[in-house]
Amino acid sequence: MQLLDYRLFFLFSLEHSCHNKLNKREKVMKQKMSLLFLILYFFSPQAYGEEFNSSNLPQLTVKGEATIFKPADQLEMSVSVVTQDPESKKAVQANNEKMRKVVGQLTDLGLNVQDYQTGHFTIQPIYHYIDSIEKKEASTITHYEVTNTIHIKTSKLSLIEKIIGIVVEAGANQLSQINFNLNNPQAYRQEVIQLATQNAFEDANALAKAANVRLVRVLSLDLDPNQQNYSTPRMLMATKQSSENTYGVPIEIGQVEMRANVHVIFEINQE
Repeated sequence: MQLLDYRLFFLFSLEHSCHNKLNKREKVMKQKMSLLFLILYFFSPQAYGEEFNSSNLPQLTVKGEATIFKPADQLEMSVSVVTQDPESKKAVQANNEKMRKVVGQLTDLGLNVQDYQTGHFTIQPIYHYIDSIEKKEASTITHYEVTNTIHIKTSKLSLIEKIIGIVVEAGANQLSQINFNLNNPQAYRQEVIQLATQNAFEDANALAKAANVRLVRVLSLDLDPNQQNYSTPRMLMATKQSSENTYGVPIEIGQVEMRANVHVIFEINQE
């Protein structure tokens, strides 16, 4: 601020000393140049640095965390049909027949085409490898394995046990990635962020009180963008014998865990 005062004093002194020597037009031009200089100075980085630098202020930094649980409203799972046969064509035919039955059962149960889609389809040879060095026989193909997987995503959570039962009866022999999620997690995102921010401010007030300082203002407020929703996945190996009691595993609609972390920096001063 002293540097600014000296500059202003110099400008006005110069204008006063030349008052009698400059004509009216020159005086107007001089005043405009002075005004332009002041405007440029006030908006320059140097002037801002002289006036304010937040890094030089006493600060208090806190981290607020929050976790909430919401009932799941979406089911996701993968259903696979795996077939094997010495002939690749027969392995594919058997797989297609079983998968058609699986899809038909899902449709009859009430699932729409939008509720499931093909995930991946693979055909791979299974080899018999010769371990002994003395034997000269080359490794041979014993049979072919075909895997066809569909991914189910539906809001019909109450059908979970029926889905498992009918797909196994239809020929599916592997169930995986059974998850309960939220169809629209953003609808609850604001709630968990608000709780995390509230926790941060409460911690800051407690720290300030204990240290006998005062919170002046918020200098920075950041949200950790890497927070995800968590549900518990399940993987089941299916057999017809176990489908009647859903593999002995009680399938319950779970809750989805949502988290948020915020970082807040306060300016502080002594009480």
